[in-house]
Amino acid sequence: MVFEKRSGNEVEFSMPSQCPVCGAYVVREEGEAAYRCTGIECSAQLYRKIVHFASRDAMNIEGLGPAIIEVLLEKGL
Repeated sequence: MVFEKRSGNEVEFSMPSQCPVCGAYVVREEGEAAYRCTGIECSAQLYRKIVHFASRDAMNIEGLGPAIIEVLLEKGL
C-alpha cells in the first residue's frame, strides 16, 4: 500500500449485508473469500449463470453474449 497517496478522507469499506439487486442476505461461507447472495430468484445471479452457460468455456453459443442476454431477461424471456 502507498500510504503517502492517501488524503485522510478515506472511508473504511464494509461488505453490504444485503444484495443490492434483490435485497436478499449476503453470506460468506467459512474458509471462503467470496460473499454470495442467498436470493433464489436474484436477477443478477440468473444473468451471470446464463452468461457462463453461453460462454466459450461452457456451451460456446456463438452470438449469445452479455448484451443479448440482458435484453432477453429484460423482456422476460
